[in-house]
Amino acid sequence: MTEPDQSFYINFIGWALSLIGFLVIYALNVRTLNRAEISRQRESIKSQISELLAWLKDLHFDSKIENYTDYQLEEMMAAKVSQIEFRINSFNQFAGKNIFEIDKLSELEIAGTDTEASNDERNAMIYKSILQSYDLLEYTEIKFDEYINSTNKLMRFYMRYKNEIHGLALGLNLLALWWLSCTTLLPLE
Repeated sequence: MTEPDQSFYINFIGWALSLIGFLVIYALNVRTLNRAEISRQRESIKSQISELLAWLKDLHFDSKIENYTDYQLEEMMAAKVSQIEFRINSFNQFAGKNIFEIDKLSELEIAGTDTEASNDERNAMIYKSILQSYDLLEYTEIKFDEYINSTNKLMRFYMRYKNEIHGLALGLNLLALWWLSCTTLLPLE
């Protein structure tokens, strides 16, 4: 090998090692940030459910249920459940698949009636919603653990980083095209 050829290969190896090092650090950083974001969003969902649970307990155990009509209870419950739904949709969009089913939230709805329900019926509905809120908290933990510990890590990795993978593939293709154009256009001596 001549001196210019050795210099070229040494430079190429240096650039390749730098690129590999950058990609490893980037992947670790993105993985850590994504886990932190998933954990933050999960805590946000749990916080919303806990606020709903505290409100329901306050209604049921502190006898504040008389302060609300059935319509007001239904509206307040719908507003609180919709806030949880927004958080769950955000989490599902971030994760790239439906981890939490929105159908679980429909169990929390307090069904309104045409007539005013008695206090005992209203307390029974609130108590049922309290139990369903606890079930929803447990469901949140189970689904999060299933997502984090799922066995199909390759597919989870692809779904989470598909934009980065496509960008990397495009960059490698462009690098390969540049390499081919440099080697074929340079005169052979």
